[in-house]
Amino acid sequence: MAHLNGELASAYGNRGEYVNKAIDYYQQAMKLDPGASYIGEELADFYIQAGQIERASQLANDLIKANPDNTEAHKILARIYARQIGDPEQGQGKIDQSMLKAAVAEYKKITDLNPKDTESLSMLARLYRVSHDEAGAEKAYRAVLAADPNDDDALSGLAAVFADRGDMTNAIAMLKQAVEKNPDPRTVTTLAEFYEQSKQFSQAADTWKMALPLTNDNVQVRRHYAATLLAAGRGDEALKVFQDLATDDPKNPEIQLQLVDLYQRKRDFPAAHAALAKAQAINNGPEVRAAEADLLDAEGKTAQAITVLEGLVVQGKKSQYSEPERAQRIDLLERLGTMQAKAQKTQDAIGTFRQVAELNPAAASKVEAQVVETLAAAKDFRTARQVADAALKKFPGDRLVALEHAALLAEQEQYDAAINELKAMPDASKDRQILLQIAQTQDSAKRFADEARTLDAAEAASSSDQEKEAVVLKRSAMLAATGSMMPPLPSLESSRMRIRIARFSYRSRRFRTRRNASTMRPGRSMRPKRFPPPIRRKEALPSRAARCLSAGRATMPPRSSSAKSSRRIPTMPMRSTTSDTCWRTAECGSTKPSR
Repeated sequence: MAHLNGELASAYGNRGEYVNKAIDYYQQAMKLDPGASYIGEELADFYIQAGQIERASQLANDLIKANPDNTEAHKILARIYARQIGDPEQGQGKIDQSMLKAAVAEYKKITDLNPKDTESLSMLARLYRVSHDEAGAEKAYRAVLAADPNDDDALSGLAAVFADRGDMTNAIAMLKQAVEKNPDPRTVTTLAEFYEQSKQFSQAADTWKMALPLTNDNVQVRRHYAATLLAAGRGDEALKVFQDLATDDPKNPEIQLQLVDLYQRKRDFPAAHAALAKAQAINNGPEVRAAEADLLDAEGKTAQAITVLEGLVVQGKKSQYSEPERAQRIDLLERLGTMQAKAQKTQDAIGTFRQVAELNPAAASKVEAQVVETLAAAKDFRTARQVADAALKKFPGDRLVALEHAALLAEQEQYDAAINELKAMPDASKDRQILLQIAQTQDSAKRFADEARTLDAAEAASSSDQEKEAVVLKRSAMLAATGSMMPPLPSLESSRMRIRIARFSYRSRRFRTRRNASTMRPGRSMRPKRFPPPIRRKEALPSRAARCLSAGRATMPPRSSSAKSSRRIPTMPMRSTTSDTCWRTAECGSTKPSR
């Protein structure tokens, strides 16, 4: 009768008459059989169901006093405490810490009494995570896996613990096991997000693709899939997904802007303008007009792009901004400043960048670093050094300012000072970005042995395949510049990677790195100064040398000391100081003498 009335109470929204009848029948049953503790446990559970938490708590405590090892009574009390903790998703301020501690203590008691109770162990692990006890949570989840290695909830929970620590490698490993055992939508999408956080975009894209059939082609999952394809450099696949999204949702301007960006990357400007026109027809707001400026800049129409952005900046000027408006204006100013610097409007660019600091004082150090970079790109090294020194004093310990200051020293060929500044930064020996800048400086200084060791350290500090690939490309450029052979790379199996290495190595033979390129004429050869550029046309040779080459002779007969000429004959470059062999060119079919 107690069960019947309890079911009726549940079916009719805890109607009072059924609740009271159920409680009466439970109490009568307890009087008839006082030793049957399960009756009291059921009554306590019914109290919780009916919302009578105090009576449930009192009854559970009475049962525990009667039998301290009554695990069911401890579970009732633990559930009561857990219900009163609050919502962890709303932050620690919304959590009742006293209830949290009480719930942890009860579940700890339960698992001590029954170490094989995986349900209570999982709940204890969750509570440990709420209380930020990562060690306790890991221990509880591992206890669950010891009892049941295929428990996907425990695998997912342990992965979350590793992610909380920032250990994405182990987090991904745990989630991969969970996905292999039970590829449910929540676990698969979480794994994809972990790949994104660790910047393994290709694996993230493949995982989002796996989630598509599990989520019935959810639009948000499709957008994540497209975005990660784009981040992974798989532009053609991303374009196809975005085209499908645009077909399904033709009134979404964001998707059209993504298509503009993709077509722009492929240099398909007519298609980019067509997508831009569709976005403009939907909503020609600031974001769409900024995309128009980017497209014009990509086409080489930087002056027109600057005009568009300047119009947006003037139009959107206010005395006060909301947070979204402030963020949008800062983005516009940064784009405009970058284009002005590109168009060699240095002072305009500096003025634009400094407006960012007015809107966001917290970004003042970043702005000064941008100003230094802009001045250095304009070859105004004196002013750049003054601004960099002042920024270093004003923002001591700021990472961006320190990196830009060191880069400027390297451009001024103060290599030792630049390297020392970089090595003095916190955790420089393990910081990948700092190590790469040190390697860049060592490359400019032609300290290739030191650069090789620094690149090894940078590769060890790389966490994703893309980061390691970038280091390999830098090493191949260094080896190509020194004339060394590229060592075997068994890990680089993809043809795409080998092609990138070949192209990068070829470019490195012809041009200096970016920092060196800013101080030399575009396209200037890396040939040492003692070798003049080869003469391309026969008529550019002195007539005597031309006759020598046309006759097929490798040497010129010495000129008589008495012979005189009405014009001066330029001195021909020689192989050595003791030989009169002429500098032969490709026109006579021979090759250059070796150095």
